[in-house]
Amino acid sequence: MFEHDFNNQENKANLLCVSIHKGIGAGIILNQQIYRGYRGAAGEIGRMLVSSSNQTKIEDICSEDAVVERLKSLKNNNNLERSDLVKLATQGDSGVQTILQEFIHGIAKILVNVSVFLAPEEIYLSSPLLEELPALFAKIKACTEKWGLIPRLYLIGNSNYATLLGASSLIIHHVLQLDNYNLKFHYQ
Repeated sequence: MFEHDFNNQENKANLLCVSIHKGIGAGIILNQQIYRGYRGAAGEIGRMLVSSSNQTKIEDICSEDAVVERLKSLKNNNNLERSDLVKLATQGDSGVQTILQEFIHGIAKILVNVSVFLAPEEIYLSSPLLEELPALFAKIKACTEKWGLIPRLYLIGNSNYATLLGASSLIIHHVLQLDNYNLKFHYQ
């Protein structure tokens, strides 16, 4: 809702926002409406299986938490956080580069696959990790273009506000009984 109501100047009807945080989820707008699916479970793309033999989910490999956990294992240090990952990546640590390369390819695969299923006009990524390491976003974008991703791909700035502002928009729509109307908001 954040992208649809705050940044969608061309009034696109079909948008996808992929959130990469503790897990991986998607906000889906189809034909100007939020698509929730059965029991509100639409968008749980992080639960897609990448290996049926051991039921590995994509978010077990590509979520921010999964990447940090792999860093902890690599460095044998359970006290590491995203900031440490960013610092090591900036310093060119080869182990971190390997972890991030797997992250890039995993996220690119998700985006291509989801775009095939939903055919959005635009795809937005919401991720503090990508905000802190914008070169990762450029590499994801290059991968998706190479693999045939058709919609435009964007990185949401200030992603920590996206959920708050999107929820605010939903509440305003509901309270004013404007659920079927397109409202446009601006923020600074």
